[in-house]
Amino acid sequence: MSVCLTFNVLASGDSQRWQIKAVTAISFPGLEVLADGKFKPGSAYNYRAIIDCMEHQLNADFVWQQFPTARLVHVTVKHQFDVIFPMGYTPERSKLLQPSDYLVQEQDYWAYLRPQPDWQNKQLNIAVKQASPQAEWLAQQGYQNIHQVNDYKQLLPLLRAGRVEAISVPGAVAAEYQKAAIEGLALSGYYQREAGFYLNPGFAAEYLPQFNQAVRQCRHLAVLDLPE
Repeated sequence: MSVCLTFNVLASGDSQRWQIKAVTAISFPGLEVLADGKFKPGSAYNYRAIIDCMEHQLNADFVWQQFPTARLVHVTVKHQFDVIFPMGYTPERSKLLQPSDYLVQEQDYWAYLRPQPDWQNKQLNIAVKQASPQAEWLAQQGYQNIHQVNDYKQLLPLLRAGRVEAISVPGAVAAEYQKAAIEGLALSGYYQREAGFYLNPGFAAEYLPQFNQAVRQCRHLAVLDLPE
């Protein structure tokens, strides 16, 4: 695989800052990218504070763009971008990209309307976001009726309409559901995974040690108030 680095030096007086081309998912809870390519201040789960910390540790500037989840890995593997954040780690993704040291321990959740479905029934109708870690896990576990959508906002209407028996979401989405106090909705955690940054392999070959050191320095800022 060829190396195409976009970790560029930006001269500023006597100091040098680096520009990191980064991507994040469209419609991910707590994230909003402004016109200047920065995360919106005051974002949920401390995402802006985490990136501010990373920029300080690396003497760098992250410049962000947003894509559908299904395209994030593709555009990064093709060397168009240096890092993806935030992203849950999975075996399939890690075959193509280099995970950083973990930033947070993420939790996947079932969301359903009572009574609780039988999770051992592989014929359950389950909705999930396309190309998400939850979709990958469900397929690996042998679930036969997985309905994939393009946006997290499409999941809850499917459940309420009775078109599926459950939906599978990451912790950040489950936390949003809990805050909304949706009548009749129950949440149940079922799988824990590490999450953080995925790096383009070429970028990682040059900068992984420095990047991981920055992640460890900023890990204390990662706050994910998961439902119990």
